[in-house]
Amino acid sequence: MSTFNGNGTRPRVNGVSNHQTISWLVDTGAVRSCMPTKVFRRMFPQGKRPKKLAEQIKLFGASGTELGFQGVYLMPITIMNKTVEFPVVVCDKLNECILGIEFQHKHGLR
Repeated sequence: MSTFNGNGTRPRVNGVSNHQTISWLVDTGAVRSCMPTKVFRRMFPQGKRPKKLAEQIKLFGASGTELGFQGVYLMPITIMNKTVEFPVVVCDKLNECILGIEFQHKHGLR
């Protein structure tokens, strides 16, 4: 995992899902793990998507803008040689994949 080194670099970790590597921003201020809709659709074409959960939520960014909820999916991912399935919120108004504090606590990412 890349760590914050005082020069403005934010911590990131690579994860592999559906044979594709993706960079996740490790954000302790994010309650949930999120992925932009465009990234989700590229990684999981129609008919090959992970299980959609029956969860309905509203998420807001740090600026207070609603993030455009599309669904919550139980996504398989390998991070730091550990493979897990965890719920990822897919949102229209998001620019990067965010690994939220719930993933960090549940799976011991430090």
